Amino acid sequence: ASFTLTVADLQAAEVFDFETKSSYSIRVQTDDGNGGTYEEVFTIAVTDVNEAPEAISLSANSIDENNSVGDVIGSFSTTDPDAGDTHTYTLVAGTDDVDNASFTLTGADLQAAEVFDFETKSSYSIRVQSNDGNGGTFEEVFTIAVTDVNEAPEAISLSAINIDENNSVGDVIGSFSTTDPDAGDTHTYTLVAGTGDADNASFTLSGADLQAAEVFDFETKSSYSIRVQTDDGNGGTFEEVFTIAVTDVNEAPEAISLSANNIDENNSVGDVIGSFSTTDPDAGDTHTYTLVAGEGDNDNASFTINAGQLKAAEVFDYEIKSSYNIRVQTTDGNDSTLESTFTVMITDVDDATNIGEAAYFSNIKIYPNPAAEEVTIEHPAFEKAERIYLLNATGRIVKEQRAGEENTVLEISEIRSGVYFIRIDKGKPFKIIIQ
Repeated sequence: ASFTLTVADLQAAEVFDFETKSSYSIRVQTDDGNGGTYEEVFTIAVTDVNEAPEAISLSANSIDENNSVGDVIGSFSTTDPDAGDTHTYTLVAGTDDVDNASFTLTGADLQAAEVFDFETKSSYSIRVQSNDGNGGTFEEVFTIAVTDVNEAPEAISLSAINIDENNSVGDVIGSFSTTDPDAGDTHTYTLVAGTGDADNASFTLSGADLQAAEVFDFETKSSYSIRVQTDDGNGGTFEEVFTIAVTDVNEAPEAISLSANNIDENNSVGDVIGSFSTTDPDAGDTHTYTLVAGEGDNDNASFTINAGQLKAAEVFDYEIKSSYNIRVQTTDGNDSTLESTFTVMITDVDDATNIGEAAYFSNIKIYPNPAAEEVTIEHPAFEKAERIYLLNATGRIVKEQRAGEENTVLEISEIRSGVYFIRIDKGKPFKIIIQ
């Protein structure tokens, strides 16, 4: 049935395949037309003709990223009608050959010619030819996939690395972020032991936020070292050391001191009483001092301050007033101030230095007392008596005039009513009431 006859020609009735069947048996009869016939069996041989390969297969078509050059991806095999053929493989030019240079062939093995990175490129296209050695070839395109392998984080960043001193516990210093080849990874952060962890206890972590666990003081400590670990959740970690700087913030002065707070009576205007100094957390600050209004400023007008020194602005008399209250402000030059009150004591000095002076001052008479328009001061003719002073209750001079030879009339009509004192030179003051 696999053959036909046309007159005397034996013809093929099908397509023969040597690999399927290599010989056929037929029985043929010849007839002489006169009643004579003869039959004979023939074996028809199918001759093997080389056929081109029909397909190429690759045992594996993926490779993990971060491979080594020379790693075997898979082995090629060929579907070929000629079962006995031996095949060789080459990377060839043609459609979809764009990544041939990234691979090599050793025998039937496809090998990596570079290190692959999933995040850079996840698939490659190559064109391969199979040759059966008998003139038959076949070409096929393959896609090689790069498999994503978890990679450890490479670096940690902190959005800010400094915090102002005098902060609050819980203040956020900055937020951590991670450089990771695996873009989709989510990271967690912890403070860990290791080199550079000296100050871990001074901080806490809330998510990716680094927070202060204490109040920092620049003057006590200006920088802190911590060690932080990032974990990508897939077994990859990375640790890094950070230095956190404490920023110096100007702090207000804390106290004012006066080196001395007393002065002898009968002083001179401009005499130095003492020098001011300031206690300030900011050691480098330079301070200035001023007399300011406020509680305790009653006697500010009796003093001046120059270059940090408190000076007398008048002549003090212990018998009139023995203590003075002032209010002083210190400024640190950075807009921070502090105010304090001070009491300046007047030291009593013996006014009559000899019997003659004591007798002189004991002979003084003042009348009328109380007085309204004028007051007469009788005193012995004595060269020492040159000036007569009218002092208010705070010891400030409100009027003065030269003394007469034996008595002096002091006009007081323009003086406001109150308690006053009359003093001749630096002698003992005499109380007088002006109505």
